[in-house]
Amino acid sequence: MNGKPGVFTAIGLIIGLLAGFLIASSMGNEPAPAPTPAADLHQPADTRNDAAAPLKQETEPAPVRAPGGTSLSDIIATIDPPPVAAGNGVISGRVLTSTGEPLPGVNVTARPRYPDRRYAPDATLEQRVRDNIRYERWREASAHAAITDDSGAYELAGLSEAETYNVWCELDGWRFSARGQTGRVEPGATRDWTATRIFKLAVEVRMPDGSLASEARVTVHDVANDRRQSSEYLGTGAGEIQLEAGEWKIVATGGRQDEYSSDEVVVRTEPGKQLAPLVLTLKGRPGISGTVTLPEALAGTSARVYIVKDPPPEPPVDLQAIRQQRPEQEYVSFYDREEVASTRGEFSRLDIEPGVYRIILDHENEIADWRDITVTNDLVTVDLKVPEPDRSKYFVVRILSPEGDFLADSYANLTIHHGHGWQSGGGQRAAPGRDAIWVKRGEPSSRGNGELPEQWWYTLSATHEEYGTLKRRIERDGPAEQEFRLQAPGTVTLAAIGHNEHELQKSLNWSIVDVGEQGTSLRGFELRERDADANQSPLKFGPMQPGAYDLVLVLGGDFDGSELLRQSVTIAAGENALTASVPALYTLKVRCANESDARRLRLLRDGRRLRRDGEWERTDAAVAEFLNLLAGEYEIEGPTGRMRVTVPVNGTIEFAPRNFDCVVLSSIKEGGLVEGFGLRNGDKLFEVDGETMGDMNQFNARMTLSLAKDSTTWKVLRGGVVTEVTFNGKALMEVMQNKKTNREDLDFDPGFQSD
Repeated sequence: MNGKPGVFTAIGLIIGLLAGFLIASSMGNEPAPAPTPAADLHQPADTRNDAAAPLKQETEPAPVRAPGGTSLSDIIATIDPPPVAAGNGVISGRVLTSTGEPLPGVNVTARPRYPDRRYAPDATLEQRVRDNIRYERWREASAHAAITDDSGAYELAGLSEAETYNVWCELDGWRFSARGQTGRVEPGATRDWTATRIFKLAVEVRMPDGSLASEARVTVHDVANDRRQSSEYLGTGAGEIQLEAGEWKIVATGGRQDEYSSDEVVVRTEPGKQLAPLVLTLKGRPGISGTVTLPEALAGTSARVYIVKDPPPEPPVDLQAIRQQRPEQEYVSFYDREEVASTRGEFSRLDIEPGVYRIILDHENEIADWRDITVTNDLVTVDLKVPEPDRSKYFVVRILSPEGDFLADSYANLTIHHGHGWQSGGGQRAAPGRDAIWVKRGEPSSRGNGELPEQWWYTLSATHEEYGTLKRRIERDGPAEQEFRLQAPGTVTLAAIGHNEHELQKSLNWSIVDVGEQGTSLRGFELRERDADANQSPLKFGPMQPGAYDLVLVLGGDFDGSELLRQSVTIAAGENALTASVPALYTLKVRCANESDARRLRLLRDGRRLRRDGEWERTDAAVAEFLNLLAGEYEIEGPTGRMRVTVPVNGTIEFAPRNFDCVVLSSIKEGGLVEGFGLRNGDKLFEVDGETMGDMNQFNARMTLSLAKDSTTWKVLRGGVVTEVTFNGKALMEVMQNKKTNREDLDFDPGFQSD
C-alpha cells in the first residue's frame, strides 16, 4: 500500500536550508549563504539507511512563516513531487528467526529509485531547497509498507513492474539479513529474511583518572567461534553496542595510538536477561609513551627517539655507535594535520618486554636528551626536551620580500660541498609567528678511512613559492646571520624546436638550473607547471630569481639520464622567452670477436662512462649497440684495450683497440699501510717479477702469484721514471683481506704508459 503524504515530514531535515532561502528572499538580490550539501542530510535512495521510517510529530508544530505571511507548510504544498510509479506488481516473503520460527509484527518497506536528479552540482540555494522538498515528499509517497502476520509472511502490493525496489525490515530488538540473493528486488520475486535477536549494551570507556576517553574503540570477540565480531568507535567515550545472543569478550582501547587498554570483560546475552551498563577502565599497556618539546626557534625541526634495552652504565655520548646497534626507534613529527610547524611532538612504543630501557633523543644528529626507565606491566611516560640552540651551530636565516618584509611561508635549505661530492645538510620552513629560520650547519660525512675532507663549504638556499630560489655560497666558518632579500621573480616560456614531434618526446626533460648544476626531470630547482601539457612545447618554468642559469636537456630520468644540451641563459624579472632545439641523435654499432666481449664494452665521453641502451636478443649478438648519442668524439673500452671513434659513423665498426700495457694504482691512503710497501697513487704498473703485464687475464694470474710470495718485485712508471718496488706479497695480501677493519684500499685501473 502507498504511504500517505504529509507536509511536515521534511521540516526537520530542510529547515536550515529553507530558513536561509527565506532570509535571502527577504533581502532582495543579496546572495544567499552556501547551503549544506543534501548528501549530508540524507542517504542515497537505494541504500538501507535511506529507508528510515518517516519522522513522527506528536502534535502539529506552529507554522513557520516567511516574510509576507506565507507559512512553511504553504511553501512545501506548492512544490509537487515527481509522480510515483505504480502497478500490479507484488513482492512477498517471510521473516523467520535464526531458529526457523515465524516473526510477526515486522515492518517491511519497499521503495523504488528516485526518478529525478537530486540537484545539479552548481544549483543555487533556492534550487537545492526546492529539490530537497520534492525528494522528501516523493520519499513519503513512494514508500510501500506491510507488517508480517503470525506466520511471518508479508506482501507488498501496488508496485510498478518497470521498477526495482530497495526492501528492508525493521523491528526493535532485531537485526535482519536477506536470505539468498541480495540487492534490489523486482516485482514478482520472493524475498525472505532471517531475523536475529540483538541486545543493546550501554558502554562507557574511562581513562585511568576516571574521565571519559575522548578517543576509544570497543572490540567484541565471539567466545564460541573464537573470532572478532565487531569493533565500534566511541568518539565521546560513551555509546551503545549491539550484541547477538551468546558469550562475548569485550575490551576497549584508547589514546591517540591505542596506548591504553582495558581488561577483558565477558558478557553473556540471552532472552529475558537485563544488561547492566558496562564501564571499561583503561590502563596503560606495557610500553613507553612520551613527548618531545622543542625551543620556539626550532619549531618543526626533525627528531628521532632511540629505545635501547639493557643500556650500559655510562652515559650515551656517541650517537653513531648507538645507531650501529640498530635500536628500536620512533620518528617524532612536529607538524599538525594542516602541516603547521609545532614545538611539541609525541612518540610511543607499546607491548614491549619488561626491563630497563634507555630513551635517547636524537635531534638533528646530536644527543639532545636521554632517560633511563624501567618498564613493568604498565605504560611509562617520558618527557624529553631539546635545549635552547647554540647560535654558533646554526645559520639564522631571514628571507625577505623585495619590500623588506619577512616571508613567513619561506623555506631555507643547506647543502654541504666537499672534495668527493656533496650532501644535503637539511632544511627548515619558517614557523608561524617567527621572523627567522634556524638551519643547522652540519658537517660532511667521513670517507671510508673515517677522515673528514679537508676542504668543504656550504650552499644556503632561500625559497618562496611566489619568488623562486636564491642561493649563496658560505664558507664553513661563515657568519650565523644570513639575510636574503628576494627580487621580483621571472618566468620562462621555452620554445623547444623539434621537441613535440620527437620519437623520444616522453623521455626528453628540460630544466633550468643554477650554473654548473646537474639538470633534473621535473624536479629540483625549477617549478614547472604540472598540467596535461607540461611536457609539450612551449614549456613553462618559474617563478625564479633573476640571474644566470643553465638550460639543460636530459634524455631519461634523474639518475640514469644522459645530458644532451646545456646552454647559458640569463633570466630577468617578468616574462622571458627562450628558444632551443633538440639535437640530432645517432646509433653506434661495434662488432666484437664474440658475444662475451660485446657485452663487456663500455662507452666513454670526456672520461665519463655512458649508459648503454638496447636489447641483446638479436640476430648478431657479437655487435654492441649504443643508442641516442650526440655527435662527437668517444672512447670504446673493452677487456683488452681502448679505441677512439667519431660519431656519426656509417655502418658497423670493428672493435680494434689499442691494447692496455699497464694498470694504474689508486685509492691508496696517504701515510697508510699500503703506502708503507712503497706504492703510490698514480703508479703505472707494467711488470711483475720480470713478466710484462699482457692482457688482463694474464695480469690477474701474475698478481695472484705475486701476492703469494714472501718477496715480489713490481716495476712501475712514476712521474715518467721507471721505479722498482720490492716488498712482501703475502703481507700486502693480508692487509687487503682486512681492509674493512684497517680502512685500507688498493685499486687497479687498466691504462696506457704513454697517457
